[in-house]
Amino acid sequence: MAEHTLGSEDPHYSWDNSLAPKLTIDPGDTVTIHSRDAGDGWITPDTTLDDLKKPREFKGHALTGPIAIRGAEPGDTLAIDVLALQPGPFGYTS
Repeated sequence: MAEHTLGSEDPHYSWDNSLAPKLTIDPGDTVTIHSRDAGDGWITPDTTLDDLKKPREFKGHALTGPIAIRGAEPGDTLAIDVLALQPGPFGYTS
């Protein structure tokens, strides 16, 4: 079983089955996924109140992937084990 890493450099903003996989793995492989925050980096430790008052385009929640599983067919049920969750160094609530 192989280990893979999928970064958050190239997110997409909606579920779309026409998107090409960013990663293809075999059943049983392990993937470390880096994801963006729900605001896609809009709020950072350096954000000011004036920054928040500026209009900005909201594309939607940034998503990482998709990931294809070799041998999986439409209609298959896949079991996924989440082995760990590690928050980033900065967070906020709204």
